[in-house]
Amino acid sequence: QPIPDPFIISKSRTLNKRVMLNVGGVRHEVMWKMLEQVPQSRLGLLSKARNHEDIMRYCSDYSLVDNEFYFDRHPRSFNTILNFYRTGKLHVADEMCVLAFGNDLEYWMINEC
Repeated sequence: QPIPDPFIISKSRTLNKRVMLNVGGVRHEVMWKMLEQVPQSRLGLLSKARNHEDIMRYCSDYSLVDNEFYFDRHPRSFNTILNFYRTGKLHVADEMCVLAFGNDLEYWMINEC
């Protein structure tokens, strides 16, 4: 499919206050404003991306029509990652492998903790 024009990308961002994040097939609807809370993270940088090349730096694929961004990642820790955006605190679930969680934090570019 054709690469969207930067004007169309900006217009989509302006019209949509919410965004659908699809991580490993699990969908999460969040506010763009929440993602801006951690500006140097993968999702924070995605929230500022205004052209195709920048968007593709931070996600695996996307659809402006569906307002959905795809991440080819295991969804195991993504709820914890989203809670970090909401609260600024990182809570690791007991059953989570620390090494896998560390890899997830690196992928999502969360290094504020």
